[in-house]
Amino acid sequence: MSISHRTNRLKLINSPKVEQLQNGRYRLTFSLSPKNPEEDWYFANKSRIFADYGSLQSAEMFFDNPADGINPRTGEAYDDMRLVAAQSAPRSIREGGGYIVTFVYETLTGSFVNVVDDKIDFDLNSLTRLTRQSIAKNGTAYSGVIGTTTATYGSETLYLAKAEVENNDSYIKVTEVFIEPGIISITPSNSTPFTQAEAYNITSFYSTPKTIHASTPIKRPGTTSSLPSQTQFFIPSEDNSLGFKTYKQYAIAIDGGLSGTGYKVSEFHEYFQVTDPGVMGTKSFFTSGEGAGTPTGAASLIPFPQSLPKTRRRKATVKVFLTTSDDPTDEAAYNHNDVEWCSIAFTNFFTDIENNKSSISGSFRTFNNYLKFTESGGDDTGNSATNEAKVEVAGVYTSRAVSTAQGNDTWETTGVFRSKIAPFLRSSTGQQLYLRTDVEF
Repeated sequence: MSISHRTNRLKLINSPKVEQLQNGRYRLTFSLSPKNPEEDWYFANKSRIFADYGSLQSAEMFFDNPADGINPRTGEAYDDMRLVAAQSAPRSIREGGGYIVTFVYETLTGSFVNVVDDKIDFDLNSLTRLTRQSIAKNGTAYSGVIGTTTATYGSETLYLAKAEVENNDSYIKVTEVFIEPGIISITPSNSTPFTQAEAYNITSFYSTPKTIHASTPIKRPGTTSSLPSQTQFFIPSEDNSLGFKTYKQYAIAIDGGLSGTGYKVSEFHEYFQVTDPGVMGTKSFFTSGEGAGTPTGAASLIPFPQSLPKTRRRKATVKVFLTTSDDPTDEAAYNHNDVEWCSIAFTNFFTDIENNKSSISGSFRTFNNYLKFTESGGDDTGNSATNEAKVEVAGVYTSRAVSTAQGNDTWETTGVFRSKIAPFLRSSTGQQLYLRTDVEF
């Protein structure tokens, strides 16, 4: 005697296939023979052979005649067994021929249960990652919240990083990924090369790298040494390139504060063009003569450079500081702005004693890019920027030339030559930071 399944229009072909699944769930596969295989597959007749997805194994099924519905036999129906797949197809001659309808049922309740055992891996920088797949009947509400819902693995609390939901007429299936909070990756940064500070791009899950570092110091890549406690972190960004939200944060490993002159992050050498000023002095000349007439003579002073301005390339030390200040360092070396270049006043006196006559003349000159030649620096002839030349015949005449100099006689060639400020990034607190570059001799 043939046995019907849910309707007298579908007859069992042998007993159904039964599979025992995880967590008390089962899968039943029914192979059925339709009453009118030649026409039951028509669009107009499809309800004769297909039941609604999600319907129970024990529910009656009929098309246009309620009398076609069949209740399950005593003890036959499985609890919460719902239709998840249905298809019809001709059966091969080898399988006995005819037309076959296949119904597949699975246990589905109003609570999520695991489909398979949780999958555990440690591929994210040794952080624990748990992948869970769970299922419930259609209409069951999923309440997971990214970053809030937790799972436990051993003593570790993991947080929901990603959830994918498949929802159809039969069931709602959720694939969840839980990850241990921590550092996913830390890589050296080449975007801003520093010679005396390490810079890193750090990616983390659940909390920002700075927050994690405050409680669990971050290790340098490939080492057991930790970044300094005063490591400077900058404003983080959120990223989803791994399929779940992570934080990316740029950090500079420093072991000191940024107050005062700032923290030196680079130092190297470079050549710069400088101009050394010349040194201006004076040179004395005089003449005297005696002949048939009255003796006469004259004295004079002229500008005489002891050295000329010279342009050259000089090796300097370049220092780069990370700082909170936008003020450059005062530039002292080779600074023309505060230099008083050499100026010399020339005065000539002539007295004709015999004829009771005298004359005087004067001039004033400024020598840019020249320092004053000091008296103490005069040569063995006594030449300097402040000087005097004199020639005379007693009781006849006196000729005297005087030069009086003013200006700087020293020149600063050490200290900061150039200082430049450039905006950098904002710290994790939002404060604007700067890079100050000082060129020093």
